[in-house]
Amino acid sequence: MISLFRRLVGTGLVVALLLVAAPASPAHASPTFWSAVPCATGDMTPYVAGPFEIWVSGWIEPCPETNPRHVLSASFSVVYYPVSGAPFRGRHLLYDGAGVRTAFGGQLNGGLLGLAAVCLAFDTTGRLECLAVESTGTGFVSVPIGVDDSRVAAPVSLEPRTGNGGPGTNPTCGNCV
Repeated sequence: MISLFRRLVGTGLVVALLLVAAPASPAHASPTFWSAVPCATGDMTPYVAGPFEIWVSGWIEPCPETNPRHVLSASFSVVYYPVSGAPFRGRHLLYDGAGVRTAFGGQLNGGLLGLAAVCLAFDTTGRLECLAVESTGTGFVSVPIGVDDSRVAAPVSLEPRTGNGGPGTNPTCGNCV
């Protein structure tokens, strides 16, 4: 009986030590899957820095009725819509908080060839601003389009695109969105 008691106490101490020693997860840890908010407002503006270089910047803010605790773990993204294939998210971008405009900006990652459009999105179908990416023959330009344009009609996967060439996966492009 004492042996069983010692084992239980010993197991309890080990569990308690593991819990204390485990690193706390940061409040703004980037989620693996898209943790969306129900609605948001925002704006995205393009800047063509060169024939093959387009940057975007803007802001996004969750709607006031969004639970502030949920906002701490939620993310938004610039979504890439290729000419063919499924749309995919860029980097996880985290909100600064509930009731706060979160600024963002960066270069559109990956080759622009084969890209039809990009959108600022707060969930898989929630698009706020969209930009077409069009070839001029000597480079690319960006033109605002509607969030209901046929080029951006497909919903986005909950999982981010990974692997070679996916936005947010290039370790040499810290400013890509």
